[in-house]
Amino acid sequence: GTQKNAQVLTLGDVHIPPESLAEDFRRLLDEALESDFQVVIQDEVIEAHKFMLVARSRYFASCICTSGMVEAQAGRLVIPDSAAAMTAAAFRAFLRFLYAGDELSGVLAPHTAMCLVDAASFYGLTNNRLKHHCELCVKDSFNEAHVLQLFEASSRLDVEGVRGMALDYIIANFHTVCKQPSLE
Repeated sequence: GTQKNAQVLTLGDVHIPPESLAEDFRRLLDEALESDFQVVIQDEVIEAHKFMLVARSRYFASCICTSGMVEAQAGRLVIPDSAAAMTAAAFRAFLRFLYAGDELSGVLAPHTAMCLVDAASFYGLTNNRLKHHCELCVKDSFNEAHVLQLFEASSRLDVEGVRGMALDYIIANFHTVCKQPSLE
């Protein structure tokens, strides 16, 4: 018979090991093997691969595949410091998601997650998975003491999904939120 679980596929006496594509792509990114594109953010150079950027992001596909673009010719994109919502740490997490679909909801700080909600839209990802993971990460971090800061940051960064969830939390917990020392 055929059995399948998360680890091993068994077909009769043949045991097929689990696939390692995500792990292999993660190693490609982590070790910068044969990288051919650079992203510079906050004076940090992050190595990447054109094929992955083009496959997963409409923004990068347009930027890299349009030969007249400065980025395509230089093999480098400089993200200006004025793009305050994006940090080097957030961009590295963004790339880990692009390369390996890493589950980020348990490892991101709420502010980084908000940066990535915005990045998922700006960079035109091929699906909304990153956005939803990040929104859940931020929502899971809500508490009476910090929800107002997250509401303000989501308004400033124009992250509507998080802003709406924060507002719902504030309304549902109004009596405890309004008693926070920061409001006195």
